[in-house]
Amino acid sequence: MEIKIDCTGIATGTLTDSITKRLNALIDDGKLQPGAKMPSIRQFAKDNGVSRFTTVQIYDRLVALGKLESRHGSGFYVRKHLKSIDLIDVDGSTAESLMTIESTTKLFNASRATFPPDWLQPDMLERAYRRVARHGFRTLVDGYGEYGGYRPLREAIQSRLHGIDIHCDASQIITTNGALSAIDIAIKLACKPGDTAILDKPGYPLYKQILENNQINIAFVDRQEFGPNAAQLESVLKHTNAKLYISTTLSHNPTGANLRPADAFTLLKLADQYDFAIIEDDVFGTLDPTTPLRLATLDQVNRVFYVNSYSKTLSGKMRIGYLLVPANKRDQALRVRVGHRPSELDERIVDEVLREGAYRKHINQLIAKLSSARIKVAKEVAQRNFTAFSRNHFSMYEFIHHPALENEERLISLARESGLFFLTGSYFDMPEPGWIRLAYPWARDRRVWDFFDQIGVR
Repeated sequence: MEIKIDCTGIATGTLTDSITKRLNALIDDGKLQPGAKMPSIRQFAKDNGVSRFTTVQIYDRLVALGKLESRHGSGFYVRKHLKSIDLIDVDGSTAESLMTIESTTKLFNASRATFPPDWLQPDMLERAYRRVARHGFRTLVDGYGEYGGYRPLREAIQSRLHGIDIHCDASQIITTNGALSAIDIAIKLACKPGDTAILDKPGYPLYKQILENNQINIAFVDRQEFGPNAAQLESVLKHTNAKLYISTTLSHNPTGANLRPADAFTLLKLADQYDFAIIEDDVFGTLDPTTPLRLATLDQVNRVFYVNSYSKTLSGKMRIGYLLVPANKRDQALRVRVGHRPSELDERIVDEVLREGAYRKHINQLIAKLSSARIKVAKEVAQRNFTAFSRNHFSMYEFIHHPALENEERLISLARESGLFFLTGSYFDMPEPGWIRLAYPWARDRRVWDFFDQIGVR
């Protein structure tokens, strides 16, 4: 394929931005079809009279925007559009469409999986930024940085992983543009198009979207309080030859449950028996002060890809995640990482935060605030006879059911009229109606419970 962009009148300083926008428009307009292979970096640079460095920047930005995907050994391809966009309903009657509406309106989101701004520590980030600035920015403009990410940060992560008995080499850790980028890389390492992966039901819907974008078939198993239904899981494995299972071990999304050690051993035993990999998403595990068991601890990164992120606990706008890979996947992971690189400036800031020592205190403060919010929400839940999926004392979420909420469209509509937003069970593929996910930091708000009283939840 030959693509020529009219660069006439583009100032040098805006060349990358302008070409990125024009290619983005070609994709959005359908002139570049999903699945189409992009010209090689060398060819695009030659056809458009730009440098290879500029072309790499353009392609990386389009990957970050979700418009291109990098396939190891093959090149760049136009990505299939995400389902969350395809499902937008102009009437706003579905959970997916309201999720989009919520992001652009003033609805109060009681299901939001982030912390309130006043729970975070902008001063801590500012101090870290100043220390990075004092050390000088000259090294930031010298090349692309290390293939796996900023080494001092990876070494700091390695030390912290050793603290939870996950023993690895720093070279097995790669930094990524958030947790979802890490999961995307791990999927590419564990599966090829046409393979099958297994997800929980209910479970996090973005796992499904990433798998679909990678042309991976999906099978589901019921999520029970302490882990996946083992009998169902084995049945699926017998009939599908699945290559991957993805889940959240601690503070499972949306149920809030933790994987019980006995269930963890069963899962790893099945992984050995049926030869599949596991992606362990541990983004909220840091908020459990009891040092619970992780799959990566039991497995020692043999079959388990371990994912974590600093975006939740520092700032959602600071996209720093990381992926711990088995040693035999390290070189392949570095090649697949193209397009998933975070900003090295952000990496250095996170590294300074960790070295300052205030991060541990910050985490302890988050744990205390979350505990206080959880107690308050649990009291409100009990007063209205909700049924809780799980009772986890260190979770981010409360997944609850009430017969009065079984008409989800009515619930969403009434909530919107009251300026509120909830993620309902159907968004997480929960087959039974009447479930919603609450996030403790936001559900403590009095407006949430006044609303439930108004619609007759008792």
